[in-house]
Amino acid sequence: MVECDGLENRRARKGSVGSNPTPSASFSHPNPQMQQVLLYILAGAGSAVFTFLLQKYGGSAVVASCLVGLIGAALGYMLNMQHLTFVIFTGSFVGMTSLTAGSIPLMLVGGALSGFIYLHTQQVYFDYGGRLGFIAFISTMATVYLFLLVVKSFDYVSKS
Repeated sequence: MVECDGLENRRARKGSVGSNPTPSASFSHPNPQMQQVLLYILAGAGSAVFTFLLQKYGGSAVVASCLVGLIGAALGYMLNMQHLTFVIFTGSFVGMTSLTAGSIPLMLVGGALSGFIYLHTQQVYFDYGGRLGFIAFISTMATVYLFLLVVKSFDYVSKS
């Protein structure tokens, strides 16, 4: 079993969702928790789009996700942010969507949602297998249904 964080760090931040005991990159923001939220949302969206584009231009979905995951692992290691690696890998799962069903806007929203969900479920599903795939599934399905709802509402408005 691989442990992402020390037990002391998990106990110290119990109750504070999204706090990061390790120093992040050299960004300076008055609210560090807001900085982390934005970083996770952007990382999820960027990795989903990058995986989707790699897949669109000739790579298989699995190879594209692996490449993005390796890049995420390197970034997480260099920035000393372990959870950033997981957010990027979760976003790459979102980007594995079928080319016939997916689009860039869908990947942006789905990836951003996956980063947001990951941030708010760090303490809930800790040490459970399949957590990242489940988060990617939930964010992809929520985004698809949101897009379908928007399209249907535009159809309804245009018919009336």
